[in-house]
Amino acid sequence: MKLRTLAAAISAGLAVPAMAQNVTVSGVFKPGFEVTKRTGQNGQNQVVDNSSRFILSGSEDLGGGLRAIFQVDTRFATDNTTGQQASDGGAGTRTATEIGNGNTWAGITGPWGELRVGKNDLHYNEMGVLLDGSTNLAGNLEASASAGILSQVTGNGAAARTIAMATRTPNLIKYDSPKMGPWTFTAAYSSSIGASATGGATDTRDGAGGASNAAKTNGGSANNLVARYAQGPFSAVGSYWTAKTENRQTAGDIDQRGIVIGGRVTLGATRLSAVYNDSQTKTVAGVRNQRTAYGVSLDHDLSSSMILHFNYSVAGNLEVDNVTAENTGADHMTLGVSYLLSKRTSAGFYWTKLDNKANARYQLFNTTAGAAANGDTYTSAYLGLRHAF
Repeated sequence: MKLRTLAAAISAGLAVPAMAQNVTVSGVFKPGFEVTKRTGQNGQNQVVDNSSRFILSGSEDLGGGLRAIFQVDTRFATDNTTGQQASDGGAGTRTATEIGNGNTWAGITGPWGELRVGKNDLHYNEMGVLLDGSTNLAGNLEASASAGILSQVTGNGAAARTIAMATRTPNLIKYDSPKMGPWTFTAAYSSSIGASATGGATDTRDGAGGASNAAKTNGGSANNLVARYAQGPFSAVGSYWTAKTENRQTAGDIDQRGIVIGGRVTLGATRLSAVYNDSQTKTVAGVRNQRTAYGVSLDHDLSSSMILHFNYSVAGNLEVDNVTAENTGADHMTLGVSYLLSKRTSAGFYWTKLDNKANARYQLFNTTAGAAANGDTYTSAYLGLRHAF
């Protein structure tokens, strides 16, 4: 009897936090088969993963209209044993999966809005909401212009620099406003953006320099302000991003500035989107590189279960200290279709081509075809599956 009483007391004690806090398990599997080719290469045929993820999220009622919230987003690869797909727009390098390597944060939400601390996608993802469309179903990462050509600055033979990393911004404090009529707003600050944000792998600051500091990542900070509008069939967004490297010393240390303005209109079964992007980098030597880019996309419901997708984006010539560098632009096109097998499962086929002009080195996001040389052309054909849970 005493043992039963003790067991009941322990069960009751454990039940209290379980009732007070709601935890949800969700995620997505995105495997597929891809054929990619870059100028001068034979085609690569391989099974790939396109950012499969396992997510734990939850909330706790704190009373007074406040709730504690959290999310642990872990990205993993279904196609190999070493972990996740590369998420830096680079050459497809895979690393061991770390718990919480995706959008992971904890915070407080209330009538005044939502405050998060952790890491989260910023700036570039605002373009993805508009342009990527059904590629977010069973499409591949290489089809994304928002994380590829529209997030890169390159030209004059220089390797592509990625604005806002086209991945999670770390060390982040992020505020999202409540809905104010058709408007919502975001303000975000990162106290240390890390190496991948600026394009440099190591740093020699703190005065000493040399090998003892070779492993230090670039510190720096970043700010992001976003305004969103949604009313009826029309939505729009404006995003302003700045990133500054502290005590710039090496060629890899660059400052960034990015502007995104875009909109979408829904006309029956058709969704039309357009984005303007103005991005700029500034090197340690003070050289300013700036380019403008544009993207348009169309998603059309061919039926209740089939969606046609078209995307075309173009990056203009690079301006180096206000002087045009000729033949430094590129264009990116994707054509694809997704078929909805159920509310949670879809299959799709997507074909993508990125064509660099003679002095440009843009590359497909997350490509396994290697880093671009001047004037390279990429093609990708992908057959994929997506299942959400």
